[in-house]
Amino acid sequence: MLRYRTQTPAARARVLLPQHMFTFLLTGEKTVHFAGAQVTIQPQQFVLLVADNCLMSEKVAAPATEYHSLLLLFDHQLLTDFYHRHAAWLGPPTKQAASQPFLRFEQDAFLTHFVQSLDCLLREGAPLPPPPL
Repeated sequence: MLRYRTQTPAARARVLLPQHMFTFLLTGEKTVHFAGAQVTIQPQQFVLLVADNCLMSEKVAAPATEYHSLLLLFDHQLLTDFYHRHAAWLGPPTKQAASQPFLRFEQDAFLTHFVQSLDCLLREGAPLPPPPL
């Protein structure tokens, strides 16, 4: 889990994602460009990105403000394990989801509070629990 803040956001910076990544956007705007696809997220949205090469652009909401997001990285094995444990609940992947290197979601009240909790943990410097074995 990482906090990412900047007052000088990047425009189409090349990024190699070695792991899958959830981006929870707190302030600003993020656009991710993959070969043949792109996704833009605003605050109150989050995105799951596959491990791959991409271009990322970030914008601040207004002058003298910052771009701020929380990043949660995880390997493919964790994603596979999650899918196998919850396959009945998830159902089969849709054609659209299978063809895109990302999934964008709207935050509901639960996820908004979850992200606020992660933000508090990182702010306080509290150790995050280790991943399950």
